[in-house]
Order: sequence, then C-alpha cells, then structure tokens
Amino acid sequence: MEITGEDIRVLGDLADRARKEIKEIPGLVDLKDNFVKGKPEIKVRIDKEKAALLGLDTYTIAYTVKAAINGVRWVFSAR
Repeated sequence: MEITGEDIRVLGDLADRARKEIKEIPGLVDLKDNFVKGKPEIKVRIDKEKAALLGLDTYTIAYTVKAAINGVRWVFSAR
C-alpha cells in the first residue's frame, strides 16, 4: 500500500489509521511501514532528453538534489 500527498501531518495520521486497521487482519505478521515523521520523500522525474541537451546525467542531478536537501560533507586532508 502506498499513501502519497503533500501534507506530512495528514500523511502521518493516515499511516497511523491504516496501520491500526491492517494489524487486525488475522494471520498478518511483521507489519512494517517506512513513514518517518519529518522526513518527507521527494520524487524527481528527470526529462533525460532535456538533461542530455544540458550535458547532465541522472547521477549528477540526483547528487545535486540530495546535496541541496541534506548538505554535503567535505573532507580535507593535509598532505
């Protein structure tokens, strides 16, 4: 089951309600979900043709998006 939307609070409430209903199904074991409050998922759809025209590949775009959201850790070493 996948629940999607833009309001993280509403999604959390829906996930809780679904979890409570589903766990009552006889024979169900190991019910898990991947909802984490405060960590919304972002999906980026890349137009590969336009990206190629700009000289970009999906790895570079994904890394840039991840860095913009999570930041980047730089490690410098003195030689």
